[in-house]
Amino acid sequence: MKSTLRKFLSRNQPRTAPELTFADYVAERLGIWSEAPPVPGALVFLGDSQIERGRWNEWWPQKPILNRGIGGETIAGVAARLDEVIRHVPPLIVLECGANDLAESKPLNTSVRDFSNLLSQLRARLPDCTLWIQGVLPAHRVQWRDRPPTESTARALALNSQVRALNEQLEDQSRSHKAFFLNLHPSFEAEGMLRAECTLDGLHLNGTGYRVWREALQHQAPPEIAAILGSSPH
Repeated sequence: MKSTLRKFLSRNQPRTAPELTFADYVAERLGIWSEAPPVPGALVFLGDSQIERGRWNEWWPQKPILNRGIGGETIAGVAARLDEVIRHVPPLIVLECGANDLAESKPLNTSVRDFSNLLSQLRARLPDCTLWIQGVLPAHRVQWRDRPPTESTARALALNSQVRALNEQLEDQSRSHKAFFLNLHPSFEAEGMLRAECTLDGLHLNGTGYRVWREALQHQAPPEIAAILGSSPH
């Protein structure tokens, strides 16, 4: 039986798998989401991989929540796909992005300009929506092959210095666009880096990391947001 199945699969597999680009992946996600009807009043979690990997609708099952995170996305990339968010007319958007701008070594002023454009679009197209901006998370040291641990620590600390500089600008832009801002560093940072127990790869959150984030959302939500989001039963 297994041998027959293997022969069938080998005959019906393409000789070479197509090489998909990041743009292909974004288009694929947008195409899948577009097949579903609008969900008026749904809350939207929007951003990069930290958002994409979260189980927001399971942590707040009493609320209709749409996860519109895409791993690898930059601030400008998020701004380019707002139509998918706008059609649901969400009362609340929880937004986290910016880490990939740092990964791509974009100048700080470019990232700030892109973020200002993103918030301006959201304010113009969703004037009644509450925006809750999440600060970019710090990184933990990653042990590179054949590199000393001291170099890994130095890289993480240097990156986190850039993260703090970016977050200061994101907070200023949030204030200018009448959006709320949540600084996550007090919850996640230890000795200048992402807490080791919150990550496996040094960048992305694990279960513990998402529990810390979820608790920050619950306990630090301004009254206006708490009234919309409610409490997580977990």
